[in-house]
Order: sequence, then C-alpha cells, then structure tokens
Amino acid sequence: MKTFSFEKWHGIGNDFILVSEKELSLTTARSLAPKLCDRNFGIGADGLLVVGDGPRMHVINADGSEPEMCGNGIRCVAGWFVKREKLASSGKLIINTDSGPKACFYQQKSPKHVLVEVDMGKVSFSPKDSGVNEKDTEKKKGLIPFSELTTPLFGTGTVTSVGNPHWIFMDCDNLNEFREQARLLEKDPRFENQTNVSFVTKTNINEFTTVVWERGVGFTLACGTASTAVAAVAVVQRLALQNTPIQIVLPGGTLSIVIDEDWKAKMTGPAEYVFSGKI
Repeated sequence: MKTFSFEKWHGIGNDFILVSEKELSLTTARSLAPKLCDRNFGIGADGLLVVGDGPRMHVINADGSEPEMCGNGIRCVAGWFVKREKLASSGKLIINTDSGPKACFYQQKSPKHVLVEVDMGKVSFSPKDSGVNEKDTEKKKGLIPFSELTTPLFGTGTVTSVGNPHWIFMDCDNLNEFREQARLLEKDPRFENQTNVSFVTKTNINEFTTVVWERGVGFTLACGTASTAVAAVAVVQRLALQNTPIQIVLPGGTLSIVIDEDWKAKMTGPAEYVFSGKI
C-alpha cells in the first residue's frame, strides 16, 4: 500500500484523522479506520474523516461503523479545507454529508484555529427518523409532538434525530451510574441501527452539562450532533428558549446551539489543527 498524508484535527477534544479521498479511497479507508484510530497502535482518534471534492465528508468511527453525520467532524473538515485551499479568512462552505448538504460559516482565527457555525438542519422528533418503530414509543405533546422511550433502570429519554439518532436523558444527577450502563443503552434493540446517548443536567439559564456516549466510539469529550439534540429537547421541555444561544458544556469544552421557531438548529464551535504526517 502506498504512503498517504493525513492531518489530525479536533473539535473541543473530539478528534479526527482527515485524509483526502484522492489519496485514500473510501474502500481502503473503511478497512484501515479501526487500526488508524487505535490510540495505542495507530495515530489515535475518535474517527476517520475522508474528504472528497465538493467538499464532501464521509465519517468512519473508530470501530469501523459509519454514522450519517458528525457535528464536530464537519467543523474540522471546514478548517482542513480552509487551511488546505488557502481560502479567505472568513466565508461560507457547503459540505456534503450522508445526511445532506450543510452550510458552514467560518472565521479563521489563526492558521490552526477556525471558528465554524454549522447549519445543522431541522431537528426531528419522529421515531422513524431515529430508526425506532413508533409503537415502541410513547407519544407526548409538548410545543411539538415528540416521542419517548422508557428503560427500567434510567426512566424516560427523548428520541431525537439530527441526521443521526439520539436518546436524550434530562435531569441526570448521578452521571457515574449512567457511565456504567451507557453501552447497553446504545445497543437497545428498539433502535434499528443503535443510537447515541446523552446524559444531561441543567446547570444555569440556557446552560446544560452533558456527557455523551457516542455510537461506535464510546464516551467522547464532545459531540456536536448530540449537543444539538440536547438543546432541542431542552426547548421542547421548556427548559430553554428558542432563538437564544444554548450553551452545551461537554468534558472537552462548550458548544453554542440556537434552535429557531421552525426547529432548525445552528451549532457554533471551534476546529483546531493538531499535527500532520504520512503513514
């Protein structure tokens, strides 16, 4: 196999290996992703991002699974593309993903640090969009219809999709208990293709401390789609306001999410270059 170049980027600790599809085909990337992402025997990362023309982002998790969308990943792709193509210090990119095109508005703070606002699209509370049969959920009426799933151990969580599935548990006082059981929740059989799981505590006005078990990754320092889902659930449950920045505090840092009256979400956060190399 030939040598290929890569760059390492992170979005508040959620880290990725980025490669051009021109150097590493998607087929080869799929076979190599677990080895490259291994933190002991490889480069080490939560995922591998293969960037194609357009630009287009394809995400492969550390375990080889392929999520539809990655919020921190798309900011890293924006930063990578700005740096690689020597674009203007601010502007707009449309990045194609497996959950559709996403508009990214960037500001280059330095050659290694880019602030990116991502149009995440409309948040869905439809069980079908999260890969759950509606008969398995309990329909609730909040500001909009949404659905919930109950577990014997952890009570009720809200089923949400931001292009990928999320299961959000609000008012979690004992996050350590959830840490022990998160893997089981990810693989709950009611989800057709497993799910991301978030445990949330409200810590201030429009501020929520969140721990995320990411599907195919495990506990991660940050997750952009989960942060978006948490903000939307907070609005539905009247714990936060629409059209107002909602701060999602994660182990790696904070993301700012705005949910508008049409349930469209915008996520703002940094992307930072770590190092580059050849392998």
